[in-house]
Parts: sequence; C-alpha cells; structure tokens
Amino acid sequence: MSCTCLQDSSTIAPQNNPPCPTLFVANLGPACSEQELIDVFSSCAGFVKLKMQNKLGAPVAFVDFK
Repeated sequence: MSCTCLQDSSTIAPQNNPPCPTLFVANLGPACSEQELIDVFSSCAGFVKLKMQNKLGAPVAFVDFK
C-alpha cells in the first residue's frame, strides 16, 4: 500500500492554520489489529506512532506523523 495525499484547492488549509500531525482512522473491522495497522502506516513517510482504541466494539485508531 502506498501513502499519498491528494489535495484540491477546496481542501487546502489557510496559511495561518498549521496542519495537524494526527490522522484519525475509523470504520475498521472488528478483527483489525493494532499490529496490522502499524504494518500499513509504518511504510508511510513521517510515521511516528499509532494508538488504537475499541469503543463499543468499533475500533478506531490515531496515527501520528512528524
């Protein structure tokens, strides 16, 4: 899997609003593991860490980048 960022002019943040280094990932399957996500995102440039939470049986993850 390759990690790319596609932007159009309607999604570019204003100059005075710095980008957020955290990506929120939802709609994960109930069997999705933290290690599986680390394997996917660790190949992306700037990957720092991943934290996974399971709220009410619906796992979500927060991925931090430099």
